[in-house]
Amino acid sequence: MCVEAHRESRVRERLKNRRTTIKHHLIDATPLIELYKTVDIHSGSFSKVLRRWQTEGISAYDADAYCMKLGYHPIEIFGSAYFEGLFDEEEQYKEIYGETADV
Repeated sequence: MCVEAHRESRVRERLKNRRTTIKHHLIDATPLIELYKTVDIHSGSFSKVLRRWQTEGISAYDADAYCMKLGYHPIEIFGSAYFEGLFDEEEQYKEIYGETADV
C-alpha cells in the first residue's frame, strides 16, 4: 500500500508542476549576438544557437551565463531589459507559490 500511495503522490506532484511552470521572459538577444560576432565564434552548433536567439530571444539566465563567458555582466550588454526579465519571473513565482516564498 505504501508503494501505491507514493506513486499517487508523485503523480499529483508532477501534475502540479506541469500546471505551475514558470515561463521564462525572453529578452532581445541582438546586443549579445553582435558581441559574439565581434569575437568571431562561429562553430556550426553555436551558429544555430545564435539563429535561435535572433528569432526567439534569450532568457535572463542564459544571458547571464553567456555574457559572463565573455567577461561582461549582462547589464553591460542588455541594460535594463536584463532586469525586466528577472522581475517578470519573480512575479510569476510569487503568483504560484505565494508572496512569502523565498525567491
